[in-house]
Amino acid sequence: MNCSQTQNNEESAFFLPLGNIKKEINSSIPFVLILNGTSSAGKSCISDILLEKINTLNIFSLSIDTFVNMLPERLVGETEESSAGFQFYLKRGALNIRVGKQGDRIIQQMHNVAESLLRSGSNIIIDHVVLTKSWADELENLRKTGAKIIYVLITCGIEELKRRENSRGDRRIGLADGLKHVEDKIQHYDLVVDTTSCSLNEASEMILQYLAFEKSSQHNIKL
Repeated sequence: MNCSQTQNNEESAFFLPLGNIKKEINSSIPFVLILNGTSSAGKSCISDILLEKINTLNIFSLSIDTFVNMLPERLVGETEESSAGFQFYLKRGALNIRVGKQGDRIIQQMHNVAESLLRSGSNIIIDHVVLTKSWADELENLRKTGAKIIYVLITCGIEELKRRENSRGDRRIGLADGLKHVEDKIQHYDLVVDTTSCSLNEASEMILQYLAFEKSSQHNIKL
């Protein structure tokens, strides 16, 4: 299975080892790299690797987990009270998440932070789980800042997701399967990275390869 491919599938992306070579980002046109995908697909680790390998001081990372954890614990769980935030529930045998008003509000704030950073000329990596269409619309509205938006789907096979959930011990079992639907919330991806059979370092290098491939006058991304 290819580690990565372009969205239109006309041509599979290729992998060239970059070793410790880092990329420099010309920040005259900011970019936001949006990593979307289900739980346990590897987004957080990939985000951390990219943050270290993209060689510029003017880059920040935002994670949905950070903002969800800003809510009181009672608003994240399986209780009736958690319906105001993020409520876990079973659907067709898999675990899913229902977003309440407070949950929606905190993610809106994350998107507002992203907009502020982009308007200040900063670059951003967002580790996301796009649960609703309204969140997808808010991300698309970031184009109004003049920044380049790069959507990357981080996907993984169900059996491997289940294996990771069971082996890690800190994940809600069934959540990765239940959240596979978030892959469809973004209408078009610039790059699809499948972590089923490649390491997270290889997956990160593929994204760096894509950034290098995209270097142009309008994107201002260069080696």
